[in-house]
Order: sequence, then structure tokens, then C-alpha cells
Amino acid sequence: MNGMSLTELWPEEAALVAKWLGVKVALPVHYRFDEGATFAKELKRQAPRVKSVLLRAGESYRFNLNEGRPRRSKVE
Repeated sequence: MNGMSLTELWPEEAALVAKWLGVKVALPVHYRFDEGATFAKELKRQAPRVKSVLLRAGESYRFNLNEGRPRRSKVE
């Protein structure tokens, strides 16, 4: 991997990993400068069904476990 260190990915690589894993939501957490926006752009290009969430310092995100899944209806 070509990230800033052995444990980091470039935004393009992170988007590809999100696609490979088949995630519904992706939050970049270790980014500097414009890398969050680059990740969101790459994610939209490589995996358009994955929702990108960019958080500012101090913000949080609550995952909805049913996000991206069809709602079940009760069968009678």
C-alpha cells in the first residue's frame, strides 16, 4: 500500500477497500487537508452505492444497523 505509513491508505486505496468489503457506509478517520473530500469523490466513482460520511472535529455519527437493508414487513 502507498499510504503515509505502513498502516495508512491513500484515499483511492481506502475507497477500493470499502468496495471490496461491500460496506454500506464508510467514514475516513485518519485524513489531513483535502483527503476526506478526495476519499468521498473516489468512493462515489468506485463504489457509488456506499455512503460516505465526513466528520469534522468533535462530530459523531450513529450507525443505523438497518441502513442499506430492505425493511421487513410483517407477513400475516
